[in-house]
Amino acid sequence: MSLTAFDGDQPGTNAPTQDAVGPAAPAAADTGWLTLLLGIVLVAAGAWLWSSQTTTTIIVVRHAEKELGSIDDPPLSTAGEQRAAALGRMFGEKSTAGQVDAIFASDTRRGQRTAAPLALRLGISVQVYPGREVQPLLDKIDSQYRGRRILVVGHSNTVPDLVRRLAPRANVPPMGEDDYDTMYVVTVPSLGRRPSCASSISGGDSYL
Repeated sequence: MSLTAFDGDQPGTNAPTQDAVGPAAPAAADTGWLTLLLGIVLVAAGAWLWSSQTTTTIIVVRHAEKELGSIDDPPLSTAGEQRAAALGRMFGEKSTAGQVDAIFASDTRRGQRTAAPLALRLGISVQVYPGREVQPLLDKIDSQYRGRRILVVGHSNTVPDLVRRLAPRANVPPMGEDDYDTMYVVTVPSLGRRPSCASSISGGDSYL
């Protein structure tokens, strides 16, 4: 498709004026196609923006490895600190389209320490929630962070329940005591009838 416009006043053209301007019709047609194409692009961009603003993405992870011992609220082990740092690097870029907007961690030392490196990178605070109270957390996310990207740090006995509540159709197996590398990404549409979708990444220390 040519975008060249013909000008009847070009030097060296001796044809009558009415003949010189005759080829202008294709240029008008081209302009119409360009307008239609621009309209399609704008509609597609608007649809993508609408979809991104009405879909909440929740990343759910278990706290990183903890120190083994007899205390009720153990800190992270050295391996756990390394995993927490890796999580911060994975989601800590402020300029990316998938930037995390809010971080929630359970009211345990290991949960909050897992979230701390990411919070530091993003310059936001870790919001602490009672570890066993999953539904109030989800209600808060739905009411205050709809259309945003959220990271939640939970426990082996709360992560599967949390994901099942977000995506009832998902097949979420129990987490083993030695499972620290499974990560769930759940997308929850705010509008329409599409079901929530959950996907998991696991195996091989997925975010180390």
